Amino acid sequence: MMRYIGMSLCLWLTATALGQTTTPATTTTTAPAVKPVEEALAQKIPVFDALGHTVGDTFEALRVAAKMNLLVNWRSLEEAGIKKDTKVWLYLRDTTVEQAIRYTLEAAPVKDGHRLSYVVGENLVEVTTTAALNRRASVQLVNASRQLALTLDEKIDTRADREKKLVAILSDELKALGDTAEDRSVTLRGERLVINASPRSHAALGRLLQTLLTPTKPTAPLPMPPAMQKARKWLDTPLGEDLDLRTWREFAEKSGQSFVNRDLWFTEGKDRIRAMAGQTPATAFRSHVDANGVLLNSGAVRADTRVYDLRDIARRKAFKAAAPKPPLATLAEEIAKDAATTLDLKQYVVYEGLLVAPVTPEQHYKIAAHLESVYKAATR
Repeated sequence: MMRYIGMSLCLWLTATALGQTTTPATTTTTAPAVKPVEEALAQKIPVFDALGHTVGDTFEALRVAAKMNLLVNWRSLEEAGIKKDTKVWLYLRDTTVEQAIRYTLEAAPVKDGHRLSYVVGENLVEVTTTAALNRRASVQLVNASRQLALTLDEKIDTRADREKKLVAILSDELKALGDTAEDRSVTLRGERLVINASPRSHAALGRLLQTLLTPTKPTAPLPMPPAMQKARKWLDTPLGEDLDLRTWREFAEKSGQSFVNRDLWFTEGKDRIRAMAGQTPATAFRSHVDANGVLLNSGAVRADTRVYDLRDIARRKAFKAAAPKPPLATLAEEIAKDAATTLDLKQYVVYEGLLVAPVTPEQHYKIAAHLESVYKAATR
């Protein structure tokens, strides 16, 4: 019989969240049917309580309750400092099985320089490390004719310029993904990209190439998701009374928030969670907000590369400018520089009027709002 997580997690997973009627101790002589992996990952979970549970038990409970094929590459995880009995601290509300897996990986205290990840395929979810995934390299040819056809000002940016910049953008993304082996590369032959990378990196570069064709536009509002708004409001609102808690479970109940604790300074039974009245939780707990309204205590929130459309703003500014009209490419660079300065973007590239930058979930909505205001000002 498998060892279950403290019973609270198992009961929640097995009976409440996923609609099963058997108790955790029930055994059968035949294996339960396995659900298609995408269906299993999308299952809703009202409460995911993994406070102080081990990584091994957490994944086993998820595998059984979600009825999915889940493989954990323990050899790779152990290289990153994670064993079956390593404990995690996270509490999620209104989540899914896939998000529970992802945030469990976020909560695991990996060694510096290591990163956990998972891949989905062949009706299987595999939990491993980015280093292990990066060792599985292959070469793919990708048609980039549509991306190379993008042009804002042909007098300034030639086809050769676009080719160099596109290869540079993808090469930088490959490095950001941690796919840095000597044989990894992005080159261009005619209109085809030749990419030598891991399966995970191929998928990420494919998404980036598609996003160049479907960037976030400034012409319509992009409201922050309600869950993120709720979490940000709680973090930024000064506490009305002193907070003196003994456990992270008390923190979950008191705050009403979903959270992942990645800071190891607190030991239950020894330390206390304290904050003063008038102090904001953001200051007290060094927390950030993820896209799903999850508080990530300590550590940097991972950035994803996103693309924003500056072309309409540049055209509007050029239309209103006095003669001689400034080049559209120059205006796009100025708009991008202003956004980067205003929103503290550390790194960005402008590709034919498109702002390409690695941003956190909160930065994404702030940039979209900023560019919308710039667009409105340019249309007056």
